[in-house]
Amino acid sequence: MLAGAALFCIAMVVGAVTLAVIAGACTLVLALLTPAVTAYAQGYRRTPDADAVLGSAEGIWHVTARRWEVGDSVTLDHRRCRLRSCVQRADRPFALPRRAVYFFTTDPAHAHVLGNVARSRARYVYRLTDPRTDGDMFSRGIAVAVTGDVRAVIAERHEWGE
Repeated sequence: MLAGAALFCIAMVVGAVTLAVIAGACTLVLALLTPAVTAYAQGYRRTPDADAVLGSAEGIWHVTARRWEVGDSVTLDHRRCRLRSCVQRADRPFALPRRAVYFFTTDPAHAHVLGNVARSRARYVYRLTDPRTDGDMFSRGIAVAVTGDVRAVIAERHEWGE
């Protein structure tokens, strides 16, 4: 009976340790895979035809807190974008995010803006014409991210919420 009790205690300890190791391994695997799965599901995909996006007759829309005048020629520098304004590519889920300039292909609704820009940063909505870029272009819906600089001319400005 004493040997049976000893075996029972040893089995309880070994079983608890085994369960703890299995739970720890599962947690580690899920922690490593979650960012990759999220990047694949919600990440930006490479735009197949960048000229079609930039060459639209209406132009592109950009949301920012900076105030520019209509007719100004502006350069949106991706290195000046906030560190949190990084694009996560769907085709490379384990790669580090890269800084990017964001714009929209159509006049964005409030939901699109709030899904892509912090509320405090969304002060002016600009329509930009004649855009040129020197970086890779990625899109998700009407939102487009460019990993290079974007040069354009301000065609229209309206304040957020009008």
